[in-house]
Amino acid sequence: MERVASELVYQIVFGVMLLIVGAIGYRLARAQIAALYRRYRRHRVSKIGLSAPARVVDVETVDPDLLIGVDEVSGLSGSTGRIYRILLMVEPTIGEPFGADIYTGLSQDELATILPDSTVNVMYDPHNTDIVVLGGASATGVGLGRSSST
Repeated sequence: MERVASELVYQIVFGVMLLIVGAIGYRLARAQIAALYRRYRRHRVSKIGLSAPARVVDVETVDPDLLIGVDEVSGLSGSTGRIYRILLMVEPTIGEPFGADIYTGLSQDELATILPDSTVNVMYDPHNTDIVVLGGASATGVGLGRSSST
């Protein structure tokens, strides 16, 4: 009887551990899928998106530990090693102006040209303005834009 109880405890512990490992694996898979989808959308916007001027509203340094959900920030090679949040007001030729946030690394030269009230060129999808990619002032940027309608 003691052996049966011992095996039952082992089976319960094994089942609970399996559930925990499965839950962790599921969350990691979801995070990877979301990261791949964001990367695909940034690539798509940089290839077929519309170009528009954007006024720089603010540039600030961001603590990388606070960037929850941002799996990668491109532009860090050759940059100052800091991550910057660039708040933009995109002014498309078609449609209403909208706000966007871009998190990226900037070199000293790029940082000197991207100042509040300056104008940069961006690429965006006119059907979904939540991803905006820097163009012109910076080769690439991670756009985690936010439509002004949200």
